[in-house]
Amino acid sequence: MDTATPQLWTETVFGLTSGWWRFTDRDLRPEQPLLKRAQWETVLRETGFAETASLPGLIGPTGGEGQIGLLARKSYEEASVPAETQLQAPEEKSWLVFADASGVGDALVSRLRELGARCRVATQGNHFEFDGNDAFTLATGNAGRLATARRGLSGLLT
Repeated sequence: MDTATPQLWTETVFGLTSGWWRFTDRDLRPEQPLLKRAQWETVLRETGFAETASLPGLIGPTGGEGQIGLLARKSYEEASVPAETQLQAPEEKSWLVFADASGVGDALVSRLRELGARCRVATQGNHFEFDGNDAFTLATGNAGRLATARRGLSGLLT
């Protein structure tokens, strides 16, 4: 959705924001920052979208379209990833990773450990617990519990 023609309400609301008048492509829009539907479709095609379509807006009292709908789709391309991607070891050799149930943190820990980094992993739970190795369970939502966790972690994260 966009507004294609300047209107009093757009100038009043958005015209007061610091970025509204900072457009630099004066050849494309010499007087104001809005683009007409045809301009939008051209810009979308020029920036790599394979297909574009737009929904016309109601014609306002000044003769221009009001709010318009824009649709664009990039063409599908199979990403080519080399079979053996060379991983670079991070400079930092010790990491503290806060992991949740999504698995993203666990995947990060696996990659870092493959590269020789040490990872301490903190997960959320009901009470503080340290497995004696590199895993912590941290109780959340209570300042007293956080202080207990801080004391338990003191000196272990170096």
